[in-house]
Amino acid sequence: MATEPTGALPPSQPAPRTPFSLHPRQDKVLAGFETVLVISLAFVILSATIFSLVWIGSGWPHLIAERFAQLLATLNKSWKICLVIIIPLAFRPLRVFLENLESIGVAKRFSQPTSGEGKPIPPTTSTTG
Repeated sequence: MATEPTGALPPSQPAPRTPFSLHPRQDKVLAGFETVLVISLAFVILSATIFSLVWIGSGWPHLIAERFAQLLATLNKSWKICLVIIIPLAFRPLRVFLENLESIGVAKRFSQPTSGEGKPIPPTTSTTG
């Protein structure tokens, strides 16, 4: 595989696949899923915020503080759902980060055991007779 003086691959050759890379179609599906998830979450959060503000503000003066306290108690009980939402949103940035690590050679260093001279250790075959 010939390289240009800068060390980059010629434009006619595709970039080599890494263990962390996905098929382009899978990457498009993942990007679409991410987009739908982010738009849905933004709509739900905005709707819940507007509803909560209207619900708190539309009460009698002595009920406003009680409703606000009830809202804070509900948020305190259900904050763990945010952890479940973060997982699909963090997958793609982490995968891209791992691809970048492997492209500069950091991940390769940890993926193969090497001998003291920097050469990969060949797999051992045992023959039992």
